[in-house]
Amino acid sequence: MSQLVKHDRAVSPPRGSILSVSDLGAVETLKVAREATLLRSEPLHNGHSGSLVVALMMNRSLRTRLGLARACVSTGAQFLELQPECIYPPAVRTAESPYKNESIADIVRVVNLHASCFAVRAYGPSSLVPRGGGDDMLKQIAATATVPVLNLESDSAHPIQALADLATITSLGTATSKHVVVAWAYSPAPKPIAVPSSFVMAAAASGARLTIVSPPEFRLPARVTRDAREWALAAGGSLTETTDLDGISDADVLYMKSWLTNEAQDRGHGEIAGRYAQWRATDRLLDELAPDAFYMHCLPADRGYEVDDTVIDGKRSLVWTQVRMRREVTHILLRRALAETTHDD
Repeated sequence: MSQLVKHDRAVSPPRGSILSVSDLGAVETLKVAREATLLRSEPLHNGHSGSLVVALMMNRSLRTRLGLARACVSTGAQFLELQPECIYPPAVRTAESPYKNESIADIVRVVNLHASCFAVRAYGPSSLVPRGGGDDMLKQIAATATVPVLNLESDSAHPIQALADLATITSLGTATSKHVVVAWAYSPAPKPIAVPSSFVMAAAASGARLTIVSPPEFRLPARVTRDAREWALAAGGSLTETTDLDGISDADVLYMKSWLTNEAQDRGHGEIAGRYAQWRATDRLLDELAPDAFYMHCLPADRGYEVDDTVIDGKRSLVWTQVRMRREVTHILLRRALAETTHDD
C-alpha cells in the first residue's frame, strides 16, 4: 500500500488544489460540508465560461465523472476528458516506451498551457496503474502543475467523497452529537483505502464520536487513525478502534464498506477476507443499532457481499443523498479552483 497522499510542503501544489482532506484542513472541511448542504437552494455560479477543465481518468468512474461534468456545466467551464486509450498515457512507475506512453511531467506541462484546472483519478492495482502508483502519480503532477489539481481518487485519498459524506451526515443535523461507525465489509475483490481513510478525517473534523471497526488484518494505517484522532480531540469528539462488530449497538450512522490493507494484500486478500464473509450490512445488523440509525456507502456497492439489497434500497439508506452531495461538493471545489486560475493570454 502506498504512503498516504500528503504533498511535500517544499513543493506545494498550486492554490485551489485539493489533494486530500488533510491538506484542506479541519476548518475548511467543515465549511465545505456545510456549504454543500445549502447549495441546492442557492443560484449556481456560472461565471467561468472561458475556463477549460481537463480530466485524466486512469480508472473506471461513474459518479465522479458525472459529478465533474455537471460541475463544469454549473460553473460555465468546458469539460475535456483525456481518455488513456486516446492519448499517450503517462508512464507510471515504468520506463517510457517509444511511441506508447509519455512522462507524467511532460503531460502536465501541456495541460498547464491549455487548462484552468487538472482533475486526476488514478489508483492501483489496475491495468494502467500499479499498486500505489496513483499516489506517486498525483505527487508528480502536483509538483509540476501550475494550475489547480483536483484529486478525483488516488490510492489513499478521495477528498470529494469524504466531503460529500460529511455533508450527508451534516444534512441530518449536528454531527457532533452523533456516533459514526466506519466498518469494514467483506468483498472478494480488493478495494483501495482511499474512501475510509478520507472519511475518518472528515468525520473527525466534525467532532463526532467516531468508531472504526475491522478485523485485525484490515486495520487502517496507523498514520490515518493518529491524524484523525488528533482532529477528533481538537473538535471535542473521539476516535475508537475495535474488532468487535457487535459492540456498536448505539451507532447513529453505519458506513460499511470493503477496503484492502498491506497485510491482506501480501498474504492473499481472498483467503484472509473470506474468513470474515459474515461482515455485511444486513437488516439484522441495522436493527441492533440506534432506532433511527442510517446506512452509508460510497458506491458502487457489492450487493450480496458488502450489503443486502433490503438495506441499501431501504428507507434508512443514505446512498443517494451521498451521490447528490458529491455533485454539490464537486461544484464547490471546482468553483474554488477556477477562482484561483489566471491566464496569460
